[in-house]
Amino acid sequence: MRLKNNMIKHVMIDRDLKLSRLVELSGVSKATLSAVANGKSCKYETALKIAKALDLNVMELIEESEVEA
Repeated sequence: MRLKNNMIKHVMIDRDLKLSRLVELSGVSKATLSAVANGKSCKYETALKIAKALDLNVMELIEESEVEA
């Protein structure tokens, strides 16, 4: 599934959150976070970890086209 990579980037900027800190908070590897932030797809479990680390509902991060499928 694809996530709203722009939302991830904006939340990180708004919270002055570096990628290395998001790795720590989410437990997701740096390579995976970089890939997702650049538009690659990920597993639902990964999306949950990222959403939790950003204090967001996972549905806020999932691309609308993915939800409709």
